[in-house]
Amino acid sequence: MPRSPDRAAMALADTQRPSPDATNCALPPRFGALIRSLPGAALLLSADRFRILEASPSLLRASGAGITGRPLADLVPGALGAVPDEAAEALQALLRRARETGRPGSLPPRPWGMAGDAPGGRVRALSAAPVPGEDGAVEFILLQAEDVTEREADRARLAHALKLQRVTGRTARLGGWEMSLATGRIAWAEEACAVLDLPPGHVSGLREALSFALPEWRAGLRAAFMGCLRNGTGFASEVEIVAARGWRKWVRIVGEAERDGAGRVRGVAGAIQNVSERKAVQEANQRLAERLAARVGGITDAFLTLDNAFRLTYANPMALALLAIPDAERLGQPVWESPGFAAEGPIGHRLAAAAAEGRTLRFEAFLDAAGRWFDIHAFPTLGGLTVTLHDVTERRREQEKLRLLEACVARMNDIVVVTEAAPIDEAGPRIVFVNDAFERRTGLVREQVYGQTPRILQGPGTQRAELDRIRASLAASRPVRAELINYTRTGEEFWTELDIQPVGDADGRITHWVAVNREITERRHYQTQLEEQAALLDQVGDSILVRTMDGRISYTNTSAQRLYGFSAEEMLGEDPRALIHERHEALEDAMAELLASGHWAGQLFQRCKDGTGIVVESRWTLMRHADGAPRAILSVNTDITGRLELEARLRQSQRLEAVGQLTGGVAHDFNNLLTVILGNAEILAESLVGDDELRDMAEMTMAAAERGAALTNRLLAFSRRQALDPKVTEVNRLLAGLGTMLRRTIGEHIDLRLLRANDLWHAMIDPPQLENAVLNLCINARDAMPSGGRLTIETRNIDHDTGFAVPEGELAPGEYVMIAVSDTGTGMEPEVLARAFEPFFTTKEVGQGSGLGLSMVYGFMKQSGGHASIYSTPGLGTAVRLYLPRAHGRSAPEPAAPVVRGAGGSERVLLVEDDALVREHVAAQLRELGYRVEVVPGAAEALEALAARNFDLLFTDIVMPGGMDGLGLAAEARRLHPGLRVLLTSGYTEGALTSYGPPEPDVMMLSKPYKRRDMAEAVRRALDHGR
Repeated sequence: MPRSPDRAAMALADTQRPSPDATNCALPPRFGALIRSLPGAALLLSADRFRILEASPSLLRASGAGITGRPLADLVPGALGAVPDEAAEALQALLRRARETGRPGSLPPRPWGMAGDAPGGRVRALSAAPVPGEDGAVEFILLQAEDVTEREADRARLAHALKLQRVTGRTARLGGWEMSLATGRIAWAEEACAVLDLPPGHVSGLREALSFALPEWRAGLRAAFMGCLRNGTGFASEVEIVAARGWRKWVRIVGEAERDGAGRVRGVAGAIQNVSERKAVQEANQRLAERLAARVGGITDAFLTLDNAFRLTYANPMALALLAIPDAERLGQPVWESPGFAAEGPIGHRLAAAAAEGRTLRFEAFLDAAGRWFDIHAFPTLGGLTVTLHDVTERRREQEKLRLLEACVARMNDIVVVTEAAPIDEAGPRIVFVNDAFERRTGLVREQVYGQTPRILQGPGTQRAELDRIRASLAASRPVRAELINYTRTGEEFWTELDIQPVGDADGRITHWVAVNREITERRHYQTQLEEQAALLDQVGDSILVRTMDGRISYTNTSAQRLYGFSAEEMLGEDPRALIHERHEALEDAMAELLASGHWAGQLFQRCKDGTGIVVESRWTLMRHADGAPRAILSVNTDITGRLELEARLRQSQRLEAVGQLTGGVAHDFNNLLTVILGNAEILAESLVGDDELRDMAEMTMAAAERGAALTNRLLAFSRRQALDPKVTEVNRLLAGLGTMLRRTIGEHIDLRLLRANDLWHAMIDPPQLENAVLNLCINARDAMPSGGRLTIETRNIDHDTGFAVPEGELAPGEYVMIAVSDTGTGMEPEVLARAFEPFFTTKEVGQGSGLGLSMVYGFMKQSGGHASIYSTPGLGTAVRLYLPRAHGRSAPEPAAPVVRGAGGSERVLLVEDDALVREHVAAQLRELGYRVEVVPGAAEALEALAARNFDLLFTDIVMPGGMDGLGLAAEARRLHPGLRVLLTSGYTEGALTSYGPPEPDVMMLSKPYKRRDMAEAVRRALDHGR
């Protein structure tokens, strides 16, 4: 040993204690044989001065035979090489603890150099075992240096491989799931079904979902679910399950509450991930940690010696436990008697071969009794055989896992690419690994791409924006997910969805990027087709919905969102029965027919987001898979609410028109009769001056005839055939004038409010008839509030051209003055409201009303060119709105009543009347008044008379048979005789006015029935007009 001791040797020298017997320490022969049989570097030291008493053959070969008897400090520079200061201190402390405590100890693996080592050194683990003497005190120390270089390298590679495995696991897609609170059903995504070994599209209840978890996890998982449903609390749990096919798996399941617009929990959505591999790695790491901890605490390898008869001569505690020998006193039995070491077994056979052939054997074998794998070294010695057993069970397991991991990555359908971490902004990181899927899809082999960058996959269609986003994420050391266009070796374009995750070293420095690429070319093409089809469907005016067979909306076009008022996000995934449908019994019948025939069409009542009810004409089509199984339901809905309302209004209008025509004809004929009755009753009353009883009867007849005339006037008002005299009218002033009379009429128990609009337009209307209409409405309102209430009359200007709409839809565009009469009475049921304008329809008791009030108002407004509408809600009240045509101009002052001189005269009168009874009656009255009367039954006869003779007055009925009515006759007569005076009379006038227009301004009108006095004044006024 030519060199002087370094600091480490000096530190070891400090541990030597003076002992007069140290140099004379006798070494038992069995220890010498034991040390010489050890395969590795081993020293037997004296406990006092740490002198070398014996060395293993390998150490002797490396350091020379002269080391025996020398202090360990002399060996450090030669045999163990120069060591760092802290290593020398650690070795010093190890030896002292072994000597002073009598317990074995060890140092963790680290580089310890030895002579003959290759450059770079080897990694060794030192252990010190005290050997007591006969007095029980520590007499020797066995110092061993185990070469663990390969094992530590395997462990480092394994740790790195496991790190890659965890990164790859994180980048794998998760399986989503969703639970609806309304249905209690859980819909699993395809990936989630794969985790649970369920068929794609499987839907389950909560009970079935929880049944996958092992019993010890089930209660906690259920509590997490219920807490999320009740309180909206999210959860994340890792549990062990038994999948549908019986495989046990570890899964991570997370869930978050889904809320509706009001913030209420309506379901739970989340994801499930298979974390079995991660769990296995964690457990393996735990076992490895435990094994390393045990190794640090003492020598864990079993070693034993056998004599030539294969009897045990020595076994350390680990070997004793392995051989199932309770204590060292039972040494001497043949090793073949220990479980797993039988002579005919694989271990016994190899031990016998090593002894027989005199050569060292190293092999791995599985020891059934221990249930573990061992790395076994058998060293022949002069006295027999030395055997060491190193437990390699965990290493073999990890190697198998690593092999499986590499095989899985190689066989994945997804492309896996591992690159270096840098550079990012230059040519890009270089590729260091690709799997088989990469070669299959791109046509490139590993040797071509290693050292290249991922840019070799990019081409003209690769999205620059996505590349920039990926580069920015990598530069910020963040994981990133993207969809990218790549190219094969032949230039074929394909889409991939890639997840890029960083891989770091022990210090947290990113060393590599792992990219998992899943091809989505078909999905992108399908998505493009769907987007194009959706764009076309969005142009369709009808609402289009696609529902899955479990009733969830999977597609909705823009028209559907516009019709129902929901956004696409609010509709997708929802059950339309709860969202828009009512009257579910109709849906059940429709679904039954759809499943039977594949088609269904009909009308459905639905409700929009704002609560509006609509009626749609719905057409359903059952879409099927290629095998004929139902796949989805296509529903095309056309909103026909407006059309149905228009049809209903049209039917109502036609019915009212038909009733009006009938009542108008009856009123016209009845007026002819009343004209005769009223005239004769008047004559009788005047002629029976001396007979009071008969005169009273005549007056009663005349009063009854007048009541009949009032009734026919109401019928004519409904049928729009009464004679009207429209004028420019200030409606606010007219209503103010009615105020006093209305308050007397409705009584003090009703609060009357008159709300008159400022700057109210003038209306073109017949003022007396308008007063009568408003009075009728107020009386109806009074009767609807027997216990009192509020009656409101409101006026307003309405411009129908600006979008204002009347529910009946019969109001022509234009400007109107509206009068609204509303009450807080009992209101009307819908079936009563539908018939409110019909004549003779009343809900009052017999004798309380004729049923003509509202019908008269309706007819009056329609004849005036306006409209009437009615709104009512049971229990809340009724409102009637009158729309009066606007008049452009100012109201004219009331004309002075004409002065009529004494009735009667001698002028010539041509009387034209088709009704013989009326004709004879009127002719007689005219003759009594002194007029010269010529009577004809129709227009043709009248024209003949006019052509032959001159007349002072043409007194003609308007409605006559024969093709020419009274208005036409009057026009032709005045053409023949320009100065001819004309007096028209009729039970109604609407038909003639419609055909020929209104009469000329100086043509007089006399409505039937009339009194003799009214007729005399009208005839006289017509004759005197213009004079």
